Amino acid sequence: MPKDINQTLHELIRPLPKAKYEVSVGVGSLQRTLEAFDRDYGLELNPDFQRGHVWTQTQQTRYVESLLRGAIATTGLTIQFNHPAWDSIDVQSDDPAMPHRLQCVDGLQRLTAVLAFMNRQIKAFGMTVDDLVGTDFDVGRMNYRIFIAVHAFTTRKELLRYYLDINDGGTPHTQAEIDRVKQLLQDCESKSLENEPSSRNNWSAPAPRF
Repeated sequence: MPKDINQTLHELIRPLPKAKYEVSVGVGSLQRTLEAFDRDYGLELNPDFQRGHVWTQTQQTRYVESLLRGAIATTGLTIQFNHPAWDSIDVQSDDPAMPHRLQCVDGLQRLTAVLAFMNRQIKAFGMTVDDLVGTDFDVGRMNYRIFIAVHAFTTRKELLRYYLDINDGGTPHTQAEIDRVKQLLQDCESKSLENEPSSRNNWSAPAPRF
């Protein structure tokens, strides 16, 4: 197939980038894993492009119950993060405001539900996490796992575009929530255009900033 057709298809379809790092974590070890991430990299679970904690307690309970039943596919058990310098300490973002810490990109509602159950804030099938200890449904058993994927987008524009790509068109997000992140992306793109010189032959040094 001609290369120009492939290039056109890539520009049209825009295949999503794969995570730089993936690991599965036992549900019983999830809190310790997050604490280690926070200690080693800095952790931000609710960045500005997230929609906040929107699941009701009933939704959280149903998710945990589905997890216990084994009714959730791997994609529904995956929490996605981003860290610009995950695979290189020398990476510099083109946006100085982009934090160099792990930001939760997708899965905040799922993560919050599991942590709420582990912290005894909600029950599943009318039982607490302690009621299940020693049974076949003990979440300390290794067959109950959460998957963590880490990306390394170095620009806020890339990060916001990826967030929209994986959420736009789905029912979990309202159109208002999608539009809000689209506006954030538009702000990034406008800022990038402002910082680009009008032409290479008409370049002048930027004015000092104070």
